[in-house]
Amino acid sequence: AASLGQVHVATKNGQTYAVKVQRQYLRELFDVDLGQLRQLAVFADALDLNSEGGLLDSNTQRDWLSVYEESKRLLYEEIDYLNEIKNAQRFRKNFDSPK
Repeated sequence: AASLGQVHVATKNGQTYAVKVQRQYLRELFDVDLGQLRQLAVFADALDLNSEGGLLDSNTQRDWLSVYEESKRLLYEEIDYLNEIKNAQRFRKNFDSPK
């Protein structure tokens, strides 16, 4: 059950639709997993990974909490199907009548 959701084909009144069904309790699973990842990001920020003998060099310095926050935002955006509908409608409007 690694998928975030599944797409099925449905027909109603002669019209064919794609129906996207989200995995049950997905938001709750994200909340738990992201809570643990946040703790790891805070821990990584507290370490000096760039010191001599460290895992990273000065060219790979990261703000791990910021990386976490951006990843969290993108993950929740990915499961926001209402936002996905808006994007699909915008896409259709932009490409419906090619010039």
